[in-house]
Formats: sequence, structure tokens, C-alpha cells
Amino acid sequence: MGDLVTVHHVGRYERIVRAGTVVCETPLLYAVDSPPDQHLFGVRFAFDLTLRRRNWCIAVFVRMRFDDIRTTAVVMETEGNQAVMTEGVQEHRIGWFFGGFDERTDLGSRYVVKAVVEAPADLETITGTVRVDASILRGRFRTRIDHATMRDPVMLALRPTGIRPTSAVRLCVSADIERFSRFRTPEAALVQRRFVEVMVEAREHAGINAAEVSLQHAGDGQTAYFPPAIDETHVIPLLVEGLAASLAKANVDRVADDRVRIRVAMDRGHVVWGANGWVGDPAIVVRRLVDSAVAHQALVDNPGSDFMLIVSDVIYRDVIGHGYRNLLPGAFRLVHVDIPAKNFTELAWVYLPARPD
Repeated sequence: MGDLVTVHHVGRYERIVRAGTVVCETPLLYAVDSPPDQHLFGVRFAFDLTLRRRNWCIAVFVRMRFDDIRTTAVVMETEGNQAVMTEGVQEHRIGWFFGGFDERTDLGSRYVVKAVVEAPADLETITGTVRVDASILRGRFRTRIDHATMRDPVMLALRPTGIRPTSAVRLCVSADIERFSRFRTPEAALVQRRFVEVMVEAREHAGINAAEVSLQHAGDGQTAYFPPAIDETHVIPLLVEGLAASLAKANVDRVADDRVRIRVAMDRGHVVWGANGWVGDPAIVVRRLVDSAVAHQALVDNPGSDFMLIVSDVIYRDVIGHGYRNLLPGAFRLVHVDIPAKNFTELAWVYLPARPD
């Protein structure tokens, strides 16, 4: 725990005043996709910011610095719904900025930042610091903005050596944006962002810890490899429920051509971490299913649906067919997916939810 302090000026004198506290969790390291010529790992940093009574946080700055300048951020992300900007990609000094000095907005108390970091292979321990600064709105009637900083930064000592995803039986979920090529570059960037937010929110709704999910990205899609030994009878129905709710929110008041519509495929099986990502039958099956003509045609035939779901026969038999939560077996249709060019043939089940009114 660290103190958040600000400086008050009284005449010619300065007085350091405690504005709140920052409670930091131990930074969490996690494995990410790493090509053979790169040494990548993920770091997740979470903290809770508590202010004194009648103080509101309107902007938060998180600054992370690595001592070795060869250690740089490749990707910077956050968890949660706060508006955020980032700086420092490809640098050893990085930062996240939450808020925008809007006095009507209270950003809350919980913040989570994530970065994919590239470090030299010979660097066993990565050291550095993290500090949290905040802009605070004080008072009830006559308000003022103070800028506060952590009295003592958090010291980092990370040992990423040997971090690799575990070879295991995993739920694999692949999703693609339907007709992504119809968007021009500025629009495509916005659609990508909405798509990523939808998938994050759906996984959160299903109770999946983001740090335990391994993602393989494509411009118009992603494949998620879930942690081993999850309760699929709980996760899968909630994931589908979360997709429906998140897409409905993302598409509210949008015309047909501007809606984000996605295809989603699920399979489960044993996968192994390889030199360029996950290897195993489920990794292939979900990509074949999500790209199949059956999946594309399902959305064409059902323009009122924001997404379609296609699951392998094993997922249907083990989970869907038993009617957990509101995911009814009768809502799924048996299909035969045949892709001769890929030497692929599979029984699968298609589900199309109605778009909420």
C-alpha cells in the first residue's frame, strides 16, 4: 500500500497532504504468443485507489519504467470500461491515462493495466518501477482540482524465464467479424475496437480471468484458448449470454451496414504450445468451423441476428445437449461441414439468437 499525496501552498510555505491510498496487487506474469525470435511475456498490474471523503478522481496516470532500455512494451491494454489512452509502445517507459478531466465523471477505484513486453533473452530479472498519479476534484460547492502522486513508487522485479502456457485440454473459441472488408481503414479500426470490447465483456460475463486466456489475433478475428479445467456447463452458456448482451449494446441505434456481426465457433480438446502459437486438432477445428460456408450462410439467412454460434459435436453432446441455463438444445441445428480443399469434414451444431428488440 502506498500514500497518494499532494502539495498545498499556504503563503510562502508548502505542506504535503495525504490525498488517499493506492493498494497494489503483486504484478502477475502470464504467457503470450511468442515467435521463436522473440522473448515475450505479459504483465498485469492491478490497484485500488481510495480517496478522502468528498474527493473524486477525474484522471489517473499509471507510469511503468523498465531499468534496462532493451525491455520494451509491444502491446498495451486495460481491463474494465474506463476510457484510456496509452503511450510508450516500443519504449522502456510506458504509461496509461484514464479519464479526461471531466469534472462530472468519477472514474471509480479499481484499475487494471496490462502490457505485452519484449525482453532480452539474457535478462533473467527485469527491474523497474510503477507509479500512480491522479487528478482529484476536491470540495462539494467550491471545487478545485489537485494533482496527487504516489509518495513511493512500486518496485518491480519480474522473472519471466520459463513462462509457457500449459499443454492441456482446453475450450477453444474462435470469432470473426462478418464482412470486415466492407469497412474503410478508419471505420475498420473502430470496428476492431468494438469487436475486442465485445469479446472481453463476454469472457468477463462468463467469469474468465483475462490473464489466464491466451489469444491469437487476426485483423478481423481472434481465437481464445481458455484455462484448463473450467466448468464448461457454467462458462459456455454465460459466454453466449454475454456475447448477446455485449453485441446488443455495441449495435444499439446503428444501421444495418454499421452493425458488428460476428461468427463464433467452439471446440474442446488437447492443445500444445508450439513455436508460433497453439497446436492441436481443436485449434484447427474452430478455424475451419468459423470460416465455413455454413457459418457465413447462417448470418446471411438471418439478418436480424448479431452473431451466429457453431459448436463441434463434442461440445453439443457434452454441454449443449443437457440444457444448462437458458441454452436450449432444441435451438441448435445439426449441420455437416465439408471443406474438401482442407481435407476437413465435421458434424457441428448451429445456433442463431434473435436480435433483442
